[in-house]
Amino acid sequence: MNNDSITINTKNLRECRFYWRALQLNDFQLPQEPQAASDYCNNINLALHERFLETEERNKNITELKSVLTNSLIPNSELEWISPKDERLCYWIWVSCRLAIRDHSGWSSGLKLDFNQGDLDRPYIDYGVNPLPYTAQERYDFIIDFLDKSPANTEEKESYFKSGDRLGIKFIPPNIFLNQTRMTMNTVRGYGTM
Repeated sequence: MNNDSITINTKNLRECRFYWRALQLNDFQLPQEPQAASDYCNNINLALHERFLETEERNKNITELKSVLTNSLIPNSELEWISPKDERLCYWIWVSCRLAIRDHSGWSSGLKLDFNQGDLDRPYIDYGVNPLPYTAQERYDFIIDFLDKSPANTEEKESYFKSGDRLGIKFIPPNIFLNQTRMTMNTVRGYGTM
């Protein structure tokens, strides 16, 4: 199982958790969820090896898993502009994630902003994230979990945040996944200082 073409090898815990959730959704028998990336990879590779005895079939499934990961998980480098120490930025992004509802119209990303706090279908509840984070770090963790656990692809996630800008929510940058870090952080930090 040391051939990279037929194994999952990563040190990125977000990627490990993504693969773990994918296997759980496909009814793989998995032990208790590990903490270290190497343990995740060992357990994932063992489960894949047990399910797919044929190398070709296993390789096909791993290739598909890696493709889904590439289309679903926003790379760490594109999230660096969100600082887990920035109370205001984490608060506003957390609020926008909590305001997300599922949009089944077929014309959008599958998520849309909704300011009605009634009994709506809030996806974050299904994602198993901490619903009431108190610190910037906890809100940051919520944001990352929300983005990682959402079934939307990266473009759909970007579209959701762009919809906030169209609705006049200026704390959400027009395109959070491009290199507008400095402008975004200055805008958010300056919010409410007038």
